[in-house]
Amino acid sequence: MNCPYSDNQFCSNMPPAVKDQMCANCRIRQINKGQLLNVNYWDGSFVVLVKGLLIAGYDEPDGGMFVTGFASDGAIVGNSKAFKNLKTDLQGRLINCITKCTTAVFDEDFVYDLCSAVPHNNLGTYILMSSLKTYWVEKEEITRTVNGKDARAAVRFVIKYCNDHRIPQLTHEQIALMSNRARPTTSRIISDLIREEPEIFSFWSSL
Repeated sequence: MNCPYSDNQFCSNMPPAVKDQMCANCRIRQINKGQLLNVNYWDGSFVVLVKGLLIAGYDEPDGGMFVTGFASDGAIVGNSKAFKNLKTDLQGRLINCITKCTTAVFDEDFVYDLCSAVPHNNLGTYILMSSLKTYWVEKEEITRTVNGKDARAAVRFVIKYCNDHRIPQLTHEQIALMSNRARPTTSRIISDLIREEPEIFSFWSSL
């Protein structure tokens, strides 16, 4: 089945035996840039972010947001009862759409039945490994940098994350939000990094 979003990490590597079934039961939904969602927005569905960039976190007393996680193309951002204990890439209370986002939404009963009734298709294992790969590897880095005390490490991680995941160029304000840092501090660090480590901006410089 032809789909303009099929090149994301989750869909492109899906076991062939179930890919057609998943595609046939997929509902594409668009979310506008800047939209704020409750983290329970996708309750009752299994959801994959097929294009865009989301961040999750907690609201702060001053009206800001403390960022605890990112999700980009191919990330699982909503669970179903098939994987009720599965950690997704978004941990927190709020979701902020940094860019316009496109999600693939699946009915929870369909995913549950597909995983349960046809165990030899390896869909359950694939979903679990896809989540663990992004959540555990990147969550550790986010906790160490974005949630840490070193501002340079935080800003550098966000820029490298965007470069590695081929995220279209962000503004200094967006990078500051993702880094949990003030805008002036973020701009100063970006200037230093452009001079000292231009290679981490390679994707943006090619746009």
